[in-house]
Amino acid sequence: MKLQNKRPFIRRLILTLLILLTSVLQNVFLGAVKPGILLLIPLTVGISIYEREFAAFFFGILSGALWDLASPAPDGIYALCFALLAFACGMLAKRVFRNTLASAVLLCFLFASSVNLVAVVYDLIQGGFSGLLPGILRFYLPSALLTALFEPLFYFPVRAVEHLLHTGVGTPD
Repeated sequence: MKLQNKRPFIRRLILTLLILLTSVLQNVFLGAVKPGILLLIPLTVGISIYEREFAAFFFGILSGALWDLASPAPDGIYALCFALLAFACGMLAKRVFRNTLASAVLLCFLFASSVNLVAVVYDLIQGGFSGLLPGILRFYLPSALLTALFEPLFYFPVRAVEHLLHTGVGTPD
Protein backbone atom coordinates (compact mmCIF):
# COMPACT_ATOMS: atom_id res chain seq x y z
CA MET A 1 0.00 0.00 0.00
CA LYS A 2 1.33 3.45 -0.89
CA LEU A 3 2.31 5.98 1.75
CA GLN A 4 -0.28 8.38 0.30
CA ASN A 5 -3.08 5.98 1.28
CA LYS A 6 -1.70 5.70 4.83
CA ARG A 7 -1.17 9.44 5.41
CA PRO A 8 -4.60 10.28 6.91
CA PHE A 9 -4.31 7.37 9.32
CA ILE A 10 -0.76 8.28 10.34
CA ARG A 11 -1.69 11.97 10.73
CA ARG A 12 -4.68 11.20 12.93
CA LEU A 13 -2.70 8.66 14.95
CA ILE A 14 -0.02 11.28 15.66
CA LEU A 15 -2.67 13.83 16.66
CA THR A 16 -4.35 11.27 18.94
CA LEU A 17 -1.02 10.52 20.61
CA LEU A 18 -0.45 14.26 21.09
CA ILE A 19 -3.83 14.51 22.84
CA LEU A 20 -3.01 11.56 25.11
CA LEU A 21 0.44 12.95 26.00
CA THR A 22 -0.95 16.42 26.63
CA SER A 23 -3.65 15.01 28.88
CA VAL A 24 -1.05 13.19 30.95
CA LEU A 25 1.11 16.34 31.12
CA GLN A 26 -1.86 18.47 32.16
CA ASN A 27 -3.25 16.10 34.79
CA VAL A 28 -0.03 14.74 36.29
CA PHE A 29 2.38 17.66 36.18
CA LEU A 30 0.28 20.82 35.87
CA GLY A 31 -2.76 19.82 37.93
CA ALA A 32 -1.68 21.83 40.98
CA VAL A 33 -0.78 25.02 39.07
CA LYS A 34 -3.23 27.82 39.89
CA PRO A 35 -4.67 29.50 37.90
CA GLY A 36 -4.99 26.44 35.76
CA ILE A 37 -3.20 26.15 32.45
CA LEU A 38 -5.56 24.09 30.33
CA LEU A 39 -3.24 22.54 27.75
CA LEU A 40 -5.85 20.33 26.09
CA ILE A 41 -7.70 23.41 24.88
CA PRO A 42 -4.94 24.96 22.70
CA LEU A 43 -4.15 21.52 21.29
CA THR A 44 -7.80 20.87 20.47
CA VAL A 45 -8.12 24.30 18.85
CA GLY A 46 -4.96 23.73 16.81
CA ILE A 47 -6.25 20.38 15.60
CA SER A 48 -9.72 21.79 14.91
CA ILE A 49 -8.58 24.58 12.64
CA TYR A 50 -6.61 22.16 10.48
CA GLU A 51 -8.85 19.08 10.57
CA ARG A 52 -12.07 21.06 10.10
CA GLU A 53 -15.56 20.32 11.41
CA PHE A 54 -16.24 16.60 11.58
CA ALA A 55 -12.77 15.31 12.41
CA ALA A 56 -12.49 18.17 14.94
CA PHE A 57 -15.74 16.95 16.52
CA PHE A 58 -14.24 13.52 17.18
CA PHE A 59 -10.93 14.92 18.42
CA GLY A 60 -13.00 17.16 20.71
CA ILE A 61 -14.83 14.12 22.08
CA LEU A 62 -11.49 12.45 22.83
CA SER A 63 -10.04 15.55 24.53
CA GLY A 64 -13.22 16.15 26.50
CA ALA A 65 -13.47 12.51 27.59
CA LEU A 66 -9.90 12.67 28.89
CA TRP A 67 -10.79 15.92 30.66
CA ASP A 68 -13.84 14.23 32.21
CA LEU A 69 -11.61 11.52 33.70
CA ALA A 70 -9.86 14.12 35.88
CA SER A 71 -12.83 16.39 36.54
CA PRO A 72 -15.35 16.34 39.38
CA ALA A 73 -18.07 17.53 36.97
CA PRO A 74 -20.76 15.10 35.81
CA ASP A 75 -19.52 12.45 33.40
CA GLY A 76 -19.59 13.43 29.77
CA ILE A 77 -20.19 17.16 30.20
CA TYR A 78 -16.72 18.13 28.99
CA ALA A 79 -16.75 15.55 26.21
CA LEU A 80 -19.93 17.17 24.90
CA CYS A 81 -18.60 20.69 25.50
CA PHE A 82 -15.26 20.00 23.79
CA ALA A 83 -16.93 18.22 20.85
CA LEU A 84 -19.28 21.13 20.17
CA LEU A 85 -16.59 23.77 20.64
CA ALA A 86 -14.10 21.89 18.45
CA PHE A 87 -16.77 21.54 15.76
CA ALA A 88 -17.44 25.29 16.02
CA CYS A 89 -13.70 26.09 15.80
CA GLY A 90 -13.36 23.91 12.72
CA MET A 91 -16.37 25.55 11.10
CA LEU A 92 -15.19 29.07 11.93
CA ALA A 93 -11.71 28.31 10.61
CA LYS A 94 -13.21 27.05 7.37
CA ARG A 95 -15.80 29.77 6.79
CA VAL A 96 -14.95 32.90 8.80
CA PHE A 97 -11.35 33.10 9.98
CA ARG A 98 -8.12 32.76 8.06
CA ASN A 99 -5.92 30.02 9.38
CA THR A 100 -3.40 32.16 11.26
CA LEU A 101 -1.86 32.09 14.70
CA ALA A 102 -3.83 35.20 15.69
CA SER A 103 -7.15 33.57 14.85
CA ALA A 104 -6.04 30.41 16.67
CA VAL A 105 -5.23 32.43 19.80
CA LEU A 106 -8.61 34.18 19.62
CA LEU A 107 -10.44 30.87 19.16
CA CYS A 108 -8.42 29.39 22.02
CA PHE A 109 -9.44 32.22 24.35
CA LEU A 110 -13.10 31.83 23.38
CA PHE A 111 -12.89 28.04 23.78
CA ALA A 112 -11.23 28.35 27.23
CA SER A 113 -13.77 30.97 28.30
CA SER A 114 -16.62 28.68 27.26
CA VAL A 115 -15.14 25.72 29.15
CA ASN A 116 -14.63 27.95 32.18
CA LEU A 117 -18.26 29.07 31.89
CA VAL A 118 -19.31 25.42 32.18
CA ALA A 119 -17.12 25.14 35.29
CA VAL A 120 -18.66 28.33 36.76
CA VAL A 121 -22.17 26.97 36.21
CA TYR A 122 -21.14 23.70 37.87
CA ASP A 123 -19.66 25.64 40.81
CA LEU A 124 -22.88 27.65 41.07
CA ILE A 125 -24.93 24.47 41.23
CA GLN A 126 -22.62 23.01 43.89
CA GLY A 127 -21.98 25.99 46.13
CA GLY A 128 -24.17 28.95 45.27
CA PHE A 129 -23.06 32.53 44.71
CA SER A 130 -20.59 32.95 47.57
CA GLY A 131 -17.16 33.80 46.21
CA LEU A 132 -18.25 33.61 42.56
CA LEU A 133 -16.97 37.01 41.40
CA PRO A 134 -13.56 36.67 43.11
CA GLY A 135 -13.31 33.16 41.65
CA ILE A 136 -13.98 34.47 38.16
CA LEU A 137 -11.48 37.32 38.53
CA ARG A 138 -8.75 35.33 40.30
CA PHE A 139 -9.00 31.97 38.58
CA TYR A 140 -11.24 31.63 35.52
CA LEU A 141 -10.29 34.80 33.60
CA PRO A 142 -6.51 34.39 34.18
CA SER A 143 -6.86 30.71 33.30
CA ALA A 144 -8.45 31.55 29.95
CA LEU A 145 -5.76 34.17 29.21
CA LEU A 146 -2.89 31.82 30.16
CA THR A 147 -4.41 29.05 28.09
CA ALA A 148 -4.61 31.33 25.03
CA LEU A 149 -0.94 32.25 25.50
CA PHE A 150 -0.01 28.57 25.15
CA GLU A 151 -1.66 28.27 21.70
CA PRO A 152 1.62 28.79 19.75
CA LEU A 153 3.13 25.83 21.62
CA PHE A 154 0.59 23.57 19.90
CA TYR A 155 -0.29 25.51 16.75
CA PHE A 156 3.09 25.08 15.07
CA PRO A 157 3.55 21.32 15.74
CA VAL A 158 0.00 20.58 14.57
CA ARG A 159 0.60 22.70 11.48
CA ALA A 160 3.81 20.78 10.78
CA VAL A 161 2.03 17.42 11.09
CA GLU A 162 -0.76 18.64 8.82
CA HIS A 163 1.61 19.95 6.16
CA LEU A 164 3.78 16.85 6.19
CA LEU A 165 0.97 14.32 6.05
CA HIS A 166 -1.94 16.10 4.35
CA THR A 167 -3.43 14.43 1.27
CA GLY A 168 -5.88 16.98 -0.04
CA VAL A 169 -7.30 16.65 -3.52
CA GLY A 170 -5.05 18.33 -6.04
CA THR A 171 -2.12 18.81 -3.69
CA PRO A 172 1.27 17.63 -4.86
CA ASP A 173 3.07 14.92 -2.89
